[in-house]
Amino acid sequence: MNSAPAALWIKNRGGRGFTLMEVLIAFFVFSLVITLLFGSYTGILHSISTTQELVEEYQGVKNAMERIQLDLDSALIAGAATYKVPDMDAPPDPWRIKGEKENIDGLDFMRLRFASLAHVDLAGDGASGGIAEIVYYVTRDNAGEGYVLRRRDQLFEDLYGKKEIKGDPVLLTGVRSFTVKFLDEEDEWQDAWDSDTDDQGYGTPKAIALTVEEGGPDVRQGEGSRFSTTIRLPMHRAPKK
Repeated sequence: MNSAPAALWIKNRGGRGFTLMEVLIAFFVFSLVITLLFGSYTGILHSISTTQELVEEYQGVKNAMERIQLDLDSALIAGAATYKVPDMDAPPDPWRIKGEKENIDGLDFMRLRFASLAHVDLAGDGASGGIAEIVYYVTRDNAGEGYVLRRRDQLFEDLYGKKEIKGDPVLLTGVRSFTVKFLDEEDEWQDAWDSDTDDQGYGTPKAIALTVEEGGPDVRQGEGSRFSTTIRLPMHRAPKK
């Protein structure tokens, strides 16, 4: 075996090996480099995870907004020629648009109700289409830790007979707020609406503005991601003079 390289190395070091101090310094430098690399790697993984969560959150709200818009784009109302002001004991107008606040655990969430041609069999009634009562509302989730936005889609019984549904599907989880505003005849936004009362002159809104804030179960801490859209209704009934 040729020992010349080893001998040359020893000669260059003055005939001695590594001292304890040199070994400790080398080990310290190596540990520092590994720590920096591991920290950078952990930061990258955290950034990727955060980005994925934001993308999923955005996609969930986007899907919910698109579903609401599809329903409102197909909304039905009774026209001015056919609408009759309800008597005291008369049943409410099935084509009414109604939006009101509901208090859940001290928090206000909107409940939005209207009729639409955009029936979808998400609750298991077996029908592929038809005119339905659509209701969007917020409840506690099954674990009782946060809030979810639900969609009720019930075909009108007098048109299609009684249809049993298995429940109202969850459209969005982690809801922090759900607000709805209504554009009246004077182009002013109202916080509530009932087209079957004299408060709005038995008229319907010209447009509906929706805002959803999502961001985890604890709605009382921090801020979530807020998404808004305004939908102009396909039909409008002016208030009675």
